[in-house]
Amino acid sequence: MKIYNWIDSYFDTKEKRLKWVLWISALYLLWQLIWLDVFFYQLIRVNSYESLFTFMNSMKVYSQSVLIRIVFGLISGNHIDLVGLIVAIFNNVYVLDYIMIGICALAALSRKKGLRIYILSSMYFIFLCTILILGFASSSVFVLLSLLKVLSLVSFVLFVSCTVYLVYRIVCSIVNLYEKEYNI
Repeated sequence: MKIYNWIDSYFDTKEKRLKWVLWISALYLLWQLIWLDVFFYQLIRVNSYESLFTFMNSMKVYSQSVLIRIVFGLISGNHIDLVGLIVAIFNNVYVLDYIMIGICALAALSRKKGLRIYILSSMYFIFLCTILILGFASSSVFVLLSLLKVLSLVSFVLFVSCTVYLVYRIVCSIVNLYEKEYNI
């Protein structure tokens, strides 16, 4: 019974349950960001036609990331437009991903900074779609490689900074919980 009370002490108030939801969503986002960091780091190293196809052959490795699955579903589809994007989303996002994205959205909206997060995410998604459209409209492989280089550099810096910030927030949250638990 003591173990049950001890476990229940971590979920007994609304604030503590919200804290657990935030932790779970932060860990899910961290998982996604790590895959995106690795992906864009590898994409930075693409500098020729041959290395591009070598990179494309290793795409199964990055299937853990929702964004990468959507983008490559869009690329491998018949056409790139809004319908193709919707089809790529429905074909490449799993039920667990929908649940976790919903939890992350609720967690973000429960905070004051949630609107800013959604605005920045929307701006990045627009940037990503613009680069993809320009890449498919490019007239040469050199232009495509240049656009991929810009996309990979901007995205790598963005996602590494988001990863570092998220790890910082998780560590601060753990330290804060530890201080409250032991009254330090």
